[in-house]
Amino acid sequence: MGFESIWEMPTNASELESAVYWAAGKILPLTVTAPEWVGVSHDTQEKREVIHLFNYNSEKNVGGIILEYSGIVKKAWNVSPDEEVKSAVPFIEEKGMTTLRIPNLKVYKVIVLER
Repeated sequence: MGFESIWEMPTNASELESAVYWAAGKILPLTVTAPEWVGVSHDTQEKREVIHLFNYNSEKNVGGIILEYSGIVKKAWNVSPDEEVKSAVPFIEEKGMTTLRIPNLKVYKVIVLER
């Protein structure tokens, strides 16, 4: 027999968000604009940032995700089991802030920002 679950936003989600901003001093190196069912993991490595995007609503593709990174990026690319090859991600850098638009997220995607 299979196991099935439905993900739901915690009832105290706004309190958790406020606590993260408070602990970070109100400044985060990465902000993501996406529907609430998109999960994000961000890891800083020596010369790159690695961002994992998870779509917890696999019945819908997500488009129009915006990533804003506080820093300058030389190159950005993504890889996903939902796509055949890795591909470049266009970005705009202005006054030390890099903005990327992710047009499609089916289930899972890794975005790499090379500094």
